[in-house]
Amino acid sequence: MLSCAEQPATLAGDAIDSLRERGFAILDVASVAKVDMAWELWTFLDATIARFLDADGTRREAAEFLKDQRRATRKQYLVKPAEKPTLHHADPLLRLGLCPTFLEIARGALPTRPTLFALDLWLVLATRAQWRTWSQNWHRDSDAEQEIKIFYFPFGVSADAGPLEYVEGSHTGEFEAQLQPNGYLPNDFAVPRDRVQKFTCTPRTLLLVNTHGIHRGGLADARVRVSANWTYAAGKQYRRRFDLQAGACSYFDGDALAALSPDPALILNP
Repeated sequence: MLSCAEQPATLAGDAIDSLRERGFAILDVASVAKVDMAWELWTFLDATIARFLDADGTRREAAEFLKDQRRATRKQYLVKPAEKPTLHHADPLLRLGLCPTFLEIARGALPTRPTLFALDLWLVLATRAQWRTWSQNWHRDSDAEQEIKIFYFPFGVSADAGPLEYVEGSHTGEFEAQLQPNGYLPNDFAVPRDRVQKFTCTPRTLLLVNTHGIHRGGLADARVRVSANWTYAAGKQYRRRFDLQAGACSYFDGDALAALSPDPALILNP
């Protein structure tokens, strides 16, 4: 098991090198906030997460799950604020997704110009189930030709909160022949266990992952897992998973605006 506290990368260049070589990297929020002068945005994001966790809808969905009631969502163990959020230009989740450090890392780790494809808040509920469903099985993401996902864990992740597992170095496509059309490995396929990294971490840690590599979410069997996450896509990709309020793009320019403006020729579901 690799603890995210062991080797924190402190510069974008370190993170890019690690993503290219190993398929993942680790940062701490303090280092990113210091470089981007974005302390206030991270404070606002923590407040946004707190409101999400305390919202009536979140509490209701968690209660339904604990009562084994079927929820109107594919992943029964996952609660999100909205299936496809519509964001204000000042939303801290959006502003941080467009921060210079994140964009520099995505640009350096992906083969072509990245776009901000998705952003969200996740509450993974603790489950009594001992079987895995959906992304709790070994797979690679297939929303784009290449993807980098950044997770922010405000409360950390313990071993009983279902930490993410990742096959180190698998982002190079070595398991391409074994993948099924849906992007998942067969249930009986044995990944090389000596290369599997399981990411526990302390609060306010960032985990960066090339999700073209083989990975799976863990079973949260005793504690919930809370994260904010951002996905950067390169190459052919599906339509992004969030909307912006009218006029929001006018507040951004340069790299940030480019990250909100995918090439129409690359969109697979225009």
